[in-house]
Amino acid sequence: MSEDPLAKLFVRKEELNRDLLAEVLAPFVRLSQDTGDVVLLPSFAKLTNAGKILVFLLAKKAAMSAGLPLEREGASPKEISEKTGMNYDSARPTLSALSRKRILQKTGDAYFVPDHAILTIREMVSQP
Repeated sequence: MSEDPLAKLFVRKEELNRDLLAEVLAPFVRLSQDTGDVVLLPSFAKLTNAGKILVFLLAKKAAMSAGLPLEREGASPKEISEKTGMNYDSARPTLSALSRKRILQKTGDAYFVPDHAILTIREMVSQP
């Protein structure tokens, strides 16, 4: 009996997300195994403000997925500004715009990346 041709289309959601996260994040960040902190690489500075926010929040998602010690997956505009080096007055409107486009979601004061947006973000931050 031959294998079902559709079998190669099936993946586990967790595996797919982890592979995509690693692909998107590898050029820009590393994660501290001890603290879960996002460590920015020099290429991170070349991203647009939107790219910086998206990569930072994806890195937090990856850290949570890996079981690193974080309080939450999301981050407030103030935290994003402090951790990425972005100006707070630039971060806030960029976060709002990304949220309106449904690339980010907001819970309380924290923004986070929904799973469905990972592919979109990959296209937004991919290097030529």
